Amino acid sequence: MNSIDFVNENTCCSNCGRKLKTNIAILYNNSFLGKTCAKNKGIDISQLPNFTKGVVIEETSDSSNSVFHNKQLDTSTDRKRCLEYLFLRCVKLTDFKSMKTPELNDIYMRYLNNTVSDEDYNQISNLIKKMNREKSIFCEQNLHFCYLCCIELNRIAKTFVKNDFYKSVLNFLKENAFLSEKQFESIKKHFKINVKYFAPTHYKK
Repeated sequence: MNSIDFVNENTCCSNCGRKLKTNIAILYNNSFLGKTCAKNKGIDISQLPNFTKGVVIEETSDSSNSVFHNKQLDTSTDRKRCLEYLFLRCVKLTDFKSMKTPELNDIYMRYLNNTVSDEDYNQISNLIKKMNREKSIFCEQNLHFCYLCCIELNRIAKTFVKNDFYKSVLNFLKENAFLSEKQFESIKKHFKINVKYFAPTHYKK
């Protein structure tokens, strides 16, 4: 699926060959593109599912190398948003407890077979609204937060020799789908990407 997603720090743009400094790329037809090259190819970035929404950015005058997504989650429940939600729960976060459900997995299999129906999208949309209203571990913001933290913790665990602590935090995240604010504060200084803490309502203390 064409999308905006995280890539490893050594990934280069398939078009111009430059290193993608943000560790974020536009994945399009099996190519890794930066924002400028994607626009030059006429790709409408706004229409692509975006799995990097957990990132917080500062606006700069030179946006050519900046992270390119909204600071807040989109408010409309369109098909792109439904696909983001479906893929987070059925592909990106499958190591997390209870993320994949039989119902969502059935829809995902229909997506792979190009047979997703309007009813399927409506089902996902209603689920998004319900989870967001409850601010459960399955709400959109928490899914994006967990995905970003998982990406960064995996990178950190490979970087540090004494990485048992970071592995334990990663295991806790996968088991519980949230981090305490204390846990987050202890790891965020090592993040390469700026992220704002989030916890589901039931887990905020």
